[in-house]
Amino acid sequence: MRCICVALALICACPVLTIGQEKKEDDGPVGIFDSRDEYSQFMGSAKRTAWGEGGSPELQAMIPLLNDIALNRPVGSTSQQFSGGASLMGLIGNPRVRADLEIVDEQYEQFRERAAEAQREAAEQLRGFDFSDRKGLVRQIQEIQDQTRRELESVLLPHQMDRLKQIRAQSLLRNRNFVEVLISDPMRSELDISDRQADALREEQEKIQEDLAKQIAELQDKARQRLIKTLDRSQQEKIDELFGDNFDFGPIERRSAKGRSAKERSAKGKSGQKGK
Repeated sequence: MRCICVALALICACPVLTIGQEKKEDDGPVGIFDSRDEYSQFMGSAKRTAWGEGGSPELQAMIPLLNDIALNRPVGSTSQQFSGGASLMGLIGNPRVRADLEIVDEQYEQFRERAAEAQREAAEQLRGFDFSDRKGLVRQIQEIQDQTRRELESVLLPHQMDRLKQIRAQSLLRNRNFVEVLISDPMRSELDISDRQADALREEQEKIQEDLAKQIAELQDKARQRLIKTLDRSQQEKIDELFGDNFDFGPIERRSAKGRSAKERSAKGKSGQKGK
């Protein structure tokens, strides 16, 4: 009887101990913050400022960098994990990229040391960010980006830096179409694309997409007809009865993770662009 009582006491105590341990882990430091709640509040404020009313595309692109500093990760880690390594710092962490650039271990370690020092300095500024001042916030983060890029340029040879930028340009195409890449920074600034040219590119892209959609539909129809021919005549006739005449559903709109269609994003991009 005594053994049973002891066992029951241990069973009842275990959930209490587990809950207490989990709470302790949740309340522990996260990156440069004292708790996960503090980190979540900071990143939440950053994202609301970036994507909220009157949001800033520039700030949206800087969120991965903020997350790296907040979590005390090497700069470029978030971009590499979620955006295909589109940032220069994210790409340099990829062994295959370093092999293409012929970066030796000494160069890479030197960059990591300098970047870590710059990141420690950035972390000191992070807590004092004023999210109500969107322009000032973008300027502060841009300064952090510029400092990290300067550290990279000081370690790499000129031809290595040029090649890294080329690989970055290619990496952008993994998640965005060609026109989106051209009319967004850094490509837009490099090519000095005006608002008029950006509008012309968007319009031409729409025409090309319409032509492609027609060609694809024709190829799909030919493919279906080839497949149908492998069936018996009675089965082929039955297919006509099951599907009937074609119905036009209209164009399929590609939507982003945030739920906005490509057309909606294009319209927002036009209204947010400053004339050159």
